[in-house]
Amino acid sequence: MKIIKITGVLGVLALLAFAYVWFFVYNKSHRDIAGEKPAYELSSQELQQAFEDDTEAANQKFGDETVLITGAFIELDGNDENAKIILNGAVCAMKENPNQEFEVDQELTVKGRVTGFDDLFGDVRLSDCTLQ
Repeated sequence: MKIIKITGVLGVLALLAFAYVWFFVYNKSHRDIAGEKPAYELSSQELQQAFEDDTEAANQKFGDETVLITGAFIELDGNDENAKIILNGAVCAMKENPNQEFEVDQELTVKGRVTGFDDLFGDVRLSDCTLQ
């Protein structure tokens, strides 16, 4: 009889733990990068140079932070679902396709979340980007 009570109590506790994880962790709202105030405002080349000088220190400073960068437009890559704006020194994965035409070397200002640095190409990677 004690075993049935203990098993019942453990079952209820497991069910409550599952409900907590599902409600508070699984359904957690996502960050709204477009609505956040940027932690840093700098040029795409300044951001790239910080990563080239000391990648570890730059990752600690800029990693997962919202930044506002300005840089010369190079190329619009991808399609409607995963458009990327390539600036001089940064690759910005856009939240939505900008559906605009840009001139090469046109100055663009983009807000996004720094996700890392690509050693091979020497570009800073940003996600959830929006044009400003």
